[in-house]
Amino acid sequence: MKKSNSSRATGWLKILAMGLLLANTGCASYFTRKTCESTNWFQYGEKVASEGRRLSGDGFINECRKVEANINEAQLDQGFKHGMANYCKVESVYDLGKRGEFFTQEMCDGENLRKLVERHKAGVNDYCQKSNGFTAGAKGKAYNRICPKEVEAAFLPEFNRGRKKYLGTLASENEKRIIEIDREIIGLERDRNMKQLEMQRLSMPTGLAVERKYDPVSGSYREQVINQISEDQKRAIEDMRWKVQSLDSQISQKRTEQSNLREEIRKINLEISGLDGAG
Repeated sequence: MKKSNSSRATGWLKILAMGLLLANTGCASYFTRKTCESTNWFQYGEKVASEGRRLSGDGFINECRKVEANINEAQLDQGFKHGMANYCKVESVYDLGKRGEFFTQEMCDGENLRKLVERHKAGVNDYCQKSNGFTAGAKGKAYNRICPKEVEAAFLPEFNRGRKKYLGTLASENEKRIIEIDREIIGLERDRNMKQLEMQRLSMPTGLAVERKYDPVSGSYREQVINQISEDQKRAIEDMRWKVQSLDSQISQKRTEQSNLREEIRKINLEISGLDGAG
């Protein structure tokens, strides 16, 4: 049985879609590989350790290995060991606690571990004081329930007050950015419209030409007058068309940015409502 034109068209569409998917995947892999290979691996290994994490669980490193990027493993290992040595210092674990961050005990070992745990606890105690609550909340980091229950009751209302101030400022900045993008879109649309008019002007024929065409019915040639567009015009039109498409793409990106900002504002307002309820 012969396939219908519709079935063949569907088959070609599937092949085309697969080709586009592979092309996009290849582009993504290329850019990921370039990012990986431009990374300072000593600094990155140090950063992972300073956050109390292991290299094996790091998403960026795993992604780089997945795309077979060239990773300087020696530098990565040295940076991690250097970062881990700093992470396991008495003053470092105190600072972790003072910032309201957890201490990963598995990163450190030896007889000094008990002292490290005690110093981290001291840092947490300082962080969780009522007098620090507003300042901690206003820095923008969400509360991670690190405070002991006996001090949390006094700390949390102040933290929430600072957090609400931070969120309110963030929402206000997002609103201002949305208005700025509106102005940017108006400018881009004006530029695009001008270029579309210019493209229409360029498309107007600059002259007339006589073209001879063979008529199979009469078996003779006949002449007809046609509008003529020069090669320079054609190139200018194509250049203008590319500029219009580029502006359309920029406008689309700006609208996507606005949509993301509105969604972020919605989430911010939900969190503020929750904090009001908690207060």
